[in-house]
Amino acid sequence: MNPILLTLGPFEIRWYGVLMALAFFVGYFILQKLAKEKKISSELIDIYFIYIFFGIIIGARLGEVIFYDPLYYLADPIKIFYTWEGGLSSHGAFIGGILATLLFCRRHKIKFYKIADLAVIPIALGSVFIRIGNLINGEIVGRVTNVPWAVRFEDYDSQLRHPVQVYEAIMNFCVFLILLSVRKLKKIPEGFVFC
Repeated sequence: MNPILLTLGPFEIRWYGVLMALAFFVGYFILQKLAKEKKISSELIDIYFIYIFFGIIIGARLGEVIFYDPLYYLADPIKIFYTWEGGLSSHGAFIGGILATLLFCRRHKIKFYKIADLAVIPIALGSVFIRIGNLINGEIVGRVTNVPWAVRFEDYDSQLRHPVQVYEAIMNFCVFLILLSVRKLKKIPEGFVFC
């Protein structure tokens, strides 16, 4: 599948970017609904969403820079900002999201787990969209296989491979459903859903 959804002059709109935007859009509304259940104001969630948005994006990019190819970026630091060339890491996004949440909680005098227990639920769903984007981009490919549902990633090599992105998307959707259910349990300690 072509990773470019459409081209507008010199600009490309990619499936990955659309799916990431959709993850944030859907995540925002889920977070608002969950916050209402915990009697957290909509205005406070609006502020938190700005923190978590930038925390995830900056963390994902810095994770790519630090964990994958720091020498490449040290040789030409301006490339750090060339996000259109690709390069986001999920573990960097996770770290950035935690740091953004800690900062938000400190500034607004809220317990970390009160927000974190809610935020992980839409984040789990958002990761489903991201893995579908990885599939379309032909990245994070699986091992060579001959199973009937194997996928060929033309830009990677010509071999049939496990679509691990689909496996992870299914797993992350299951995690989302589990977290959505677990939050309703009585007498669970604060931080349990996050952990």
